[in-house]
Amino acid sequence: MEVLQAGLEDGNAHVAIGSVDRLENLSNNLEATQSYYNVRAAWCTPCAIKRPRWSRLFGIFSAELWISFILSVVLAVIAMVCISKFGRRFHLPEFEAYRNVKSITDNTIAVVLGMSATTQPRTSQLRVFFFSWVCHSVAFNTVFQAYLTSFLIDTGYEEPIKTIDQMLNSGRKFGFSEEDQHLFEDSTDSVGKEILKGMVICPDSEACLNWARKYQNISTLCFDVYTKYGKSIGLSTDENNRPLLCGLDDGDVMYFETVMAVLKGNPLLEHINDVIDRIVEAGIFMQWINRFIDEGRISTKTTLSYTLADTYHNFSIKHVQSPIYLLMFGYALAFLSFFIEIAWHKLISKRRLSHVKTKNTSREQVQLFLNYVLHHIKRGTRNTE
Repeated sequence: MEVLQAGLEDGNAHVAIGSVDRLENLSNNLEATQSYYNVRAAWCTPCAIKRPRWSRLFGIFSAELWISFILSVVLAVIAMVCISKFGRRFHLPEFEAYRNVKSITDNTIAVVLGMSATTQPRTSQLRVFFFSWVCHSVAFNTVFQAYLTSFLIDTGYEEPIKTIDQMLNSGRKFGFSEEDQHLFEDSTDSVGKEILKGMVICPDSEACLNWARKYQNISTLCFDVYTKYGKSIGLSTDENNRPLLCGLDDGDVMYFETVMAVLKGNPLLEHINDVIDRIVEAGIFMQWINRFIDEGRISTKTTLSYTLADTYHNFSIKHVQSPIYLLMFGYALAFLSFFIEIAWHKLISKRRLSHVKTKNTSREQVQLFLNYVLHHIKRGTRNTE
């Protein structure tokens, strides 16, 4: 602005135009025209934040549904045990796998996991219940796998921040440039003080926007015209055309009146104001802005609508990273359980062997003692004779 003022005062220009704010300190030799556009400055926060894949993996069903499913497994085991005991009272033949709780639990969980049971029940009563449990497990697995595949491809988005209070409570820093710092330095309200406590000074406004869009670690000031232009060229949208930055319901900071500046006493001032009023009333200036935005979208070949190609996804290792980690963790637990079982079996075998040896040793000692006693009794009998 200082360059524009110098150009007017030196007589090199008659009108200064281009982001001249009415609130700026113009020199005493200059005066402003009518405003032809109001720029809205407001807080915006990162909103297209994808949910972590781990949270979506464990959050496929609600906690209440998981508890209900676990209870259904327990009730199924109890019911199969009761049916098996009822059949034994009437001497109905049944396989050994359905006569104890452990084997019944193994078969029930195997069916839930989509694996085959060791053997099918023999009695008709148990077969009917077992078939109903298989149908229940197939339905549950189908729904689970459908949601799992959907969430692995697209994890969804977190709920965006909508108010100033939510923004303050989120713990996210507030970034703005040194040029915009004066907007909060003289603030006396609690909101302005909290913003100053968590402020981060950016090199410029564009750097703040890049940090907020790319790293999603700060909230920053956005100007409506630049926000619209960024969305039109795809700079402020993700791969699903979701906005990376969202405004707040009560996030307005200030409105800047864009004007022109002329020297005081300029005879063209009234004519310029008249032309500005006519242009604003006719909507010509807004048409210029929309045309500027459309030209940017056309030049960058940005597509803002979905096409058939957007429905196809390349299923890569990035999508199945979480299930692979869980699978490796399960394999590790399985091998650990296997080695623990082998070690426990060897330990029990050694204890049994030592116990048997101890028994044999004690028996041998008793037998030697009895032989010794009998030998002396015989010798005493002979001496008596």
